[in-house]
Amino acid sequence: MKPALMLGLAACLILASHTTYAAALDTDGDGLPDAAENVLGTDPMNADTNGNGIPDSKDKTPLNMANPIKAGGATGGLTFTYKVEDNADPATGKSADDHLEIALTNTSGAYLAGLVMFQQIKDDVTGKSEETFRKLDTVALKAGATQTLHFDTKTAPGHFRVNPNSMYVKNPNPKSFTVTFAADGIAPVSVAVHKDKGGAETAD
Repeated sequence: MKPALMLGLAACLILASHTTYAAALDTDGDGLPDAAENVLGTDPMNADTNGNGIPDSKDKTPLNMANPIKAGGATGGLTFTYKVEDNADPATGKSADDHLEIALTNTSGAYLAGLVMFQQIKDDVTGKSEETFRKLDTVALKAGATQTLHFDTKTAPGHFRVNPNSMYVKNPNPKSFTVTFAADGIAPVSVAVHKDKGGAETAD
């Protein structure tokens, strides 16, 4: 066999093996290849994108769910502000990439733990929505304390992973956000925020 033909055959075999590997790669082990998750809109690094306790491959609606946070508890113990665009780096004051930024304040007079969060993002044009539920086990607030949480792709303290295939990241349509927080013994609090057309913008 001629050398050029052998090199061509080897290149084809390598390409085929890489293509097969990429198609089969399942980073989060949820039964859905990463390539499929990119199409479905689920998170390739989170086996349960919406947080309802069902792996994405077995969940009939992996991007949607009802709010599991129940009413009840003391009122007035938790407040928060919520930003989805025009973010700034708190250290430098310079513009930061658009991301979900939440400042939680404990107004209960007691230590707060067991925080949970439910979020719905709704496309104002198509009416489609995505919902996620999170247990914020690493977050606890002393009486009177405020903590800022960032939902993005960074891994620094105070940052939580966001689905890179979500409509917030990939969909340029204007969107409406509704977010609910609750803590042990504290009644849920909710806020609604609107994001203008344009998707998740990068810093200027």
